Amino acid sequence: MHVISDASGGTFSFIESYETVQDAFASCIGGLLSVVAQGVRLSLRSASRGVEISSISSGRYANEISYRGSKGVVDIVDLYADEEKEFLINLSVVPAEETERKTTLLDIDCSYTDVVPKEVIQIECRPVRIHRPKSLSFSDTTVNLEVDRQRNRLRAAESIAEAQQMAEAGNLIGARTLLAKRRTDLRASAAAQAGDDLSIRLETDMEETEMRMGSQQQYRRVGRAYSLSVKSSHSSQRKTSRGNTVRGADYETPSIANMVRKSRLLSIKNETGSEEE
Repeated sequence: MHVISDASGGTFSFIESYETVQDAFASCIGGLLSVVAQGVRLSLRSASRGVEISSISSGRYANEISYRGSKGVVDIVDLYADEEKEFLINLSVVPAEETERKTTLLDIDCSYTDVVPKEVIQIECRPVRIHRPKSLSFSDTTVNLEVDRQRNRLRAAESIAEAQQMAEAGNLIGARTLLAKRRTDLRASAAAQAGDDLSIRLETDMEETEMRMGSQQQYRRVGRAYSLSVKSSHSSQRKTSRGNTVRGADYETPSIANMVRKSRLLSIKNETGSEEE
């Protein structure tokens, strides 16, 4: 099932108890019925001499860098209504010249097909610029918490993927040790120290994954599917179901939340009707 979801661009959920089946389906349906853009592509271009795209951290979304780092693309496929995606673009920038006080790093465009009129839309975004002061102030050296929380998200997904590979090879002790170390590293990050909710939940996800790698039997029964679901959620930035809960509140859109709420109200109504009969 994971191979199918990965190949089709979907998410993978692991349902450990039947009580969460309805919420899981409602969450998926809420997302699918709210698709507003298809064929979404983010195009990046170097805007100044000496600015090169080194890498694009886009999770499960395909990316490509061409023309010696002067161009890059990220294919997001589709977007739900009110959905947001965060990507980290790593750049190589040459030192500023003596008189240079500002550098334009990137020009960014976005194209997609609007699902209602079936029209291709092109959006030109504002250029990305940075200041190049002669001396740095305290704020210039402070870690950007939004960037740090996305680093935490990507590292958590990568850590779980690494641990799963170790578990598949039979090295459960190594997998648990890896996750424990990465959790310690995450707690020390600027975002976690600032009380960032996503970072706190990422640590919980890694801890829950580690707990399900206690033995080969436990890993085969619940650990493998649980880790795949966690990785699917954070690498795609979409809500998934895992274990006994529907997790991924940071990626929940109003349409998904509304569909889950309707589903639960319908269940209550059906249960009330059955009791009256």
